[in-house]
Amino acid sequence: DGGGFYHAILLDAYDGCGRVPAHLQLSPFLEDCAAVLAPGGCLVANLWNGPPGSEAWKSLARFSGLLKDAVGCRVVRTVTVVGQEGNVVVVAV
Repeated sequence: DGGGFYHAILLDAYDGCGRVPAHLQLSPFLEDCAAVLAPGGCLVANLWNGPPGSEAWKSLARFSGLLKDAVGCRVVRTVTVVGQEGNVVVVAV
């Protein structure tokens, strides 16, 4: 069918504790995202980052892995927000 029609999906994807909410990590949600992305489209998520080993850090790592596995993204990069080091932007293509 040639893929979806959105060039980008933007998620502001963390809860009050800095974790990616569970419903955003489920395969059906991520597969729906993949289905509506145009070829070459990207998913961009604003997430919370924490020190290595923290729950926020683990949640970020888990979500990044899911983007590769469930959505089929070839490249997943993180960009730290200067001055807001608690935030990280994940770009998945």
